Amino acid sequence: MKSHVLIIKAKNSHGVLGKITNLLRRRMFNIEGMTAGYTNEKGISHVTVAFSGDEEFNAEQAKKQLSKIIEVISVKELESNSVMREMALIRLHCSEKTKAPIFDAAKLFEGKIISVGDKSVVIEITGTPRRIDQFHDLVRGYGVKEFIRSSLIAVKED
Repeated sequence: MKSHVLIIKAKNSHGVLGKITNLLRRRMFNIEGMTAGYTNEKGISHVTVAFSGDEEFNAEQAKKQLSKIIEVISVKELESNSVMREMALIRLHCSEKTKAPIFDAAKLFEGKIISVGDKSVVIEITGTPRRIDQFHDLVRGYGVKEFIRSSLIAVKED
């Protein structure tokens, strides 16, 4: 299975996300993540879909099928010259002894300390999917209480 990332520009109307996900699901694509949000254009949404599929179902077919949805304005596959980011919230076990190294790790990865309690700390980290994975691997030894990760958001570079 090969992974793909599509950026879809669509009219912000009721049910358009359902149409997109149903189309991909019916064609046996495995949706790995999906985000949607407003754009600077009134009434237009930006949808990022990360998915994988068998070789016979490639991104080109997905683009053609998605383009047939009335509300869809454009569909583009991301290339290597794209900016991709995720966000994660990580709640770690924390004591007086481990607080300093945890804070140092957060600083190293440009993370933001969101909350500090008696027994835990919550860190927000934003970056590439690989960078999120690296941070998670680094702090895993402190004891992860919770790890919540957003899906990918992306934009093409010029």
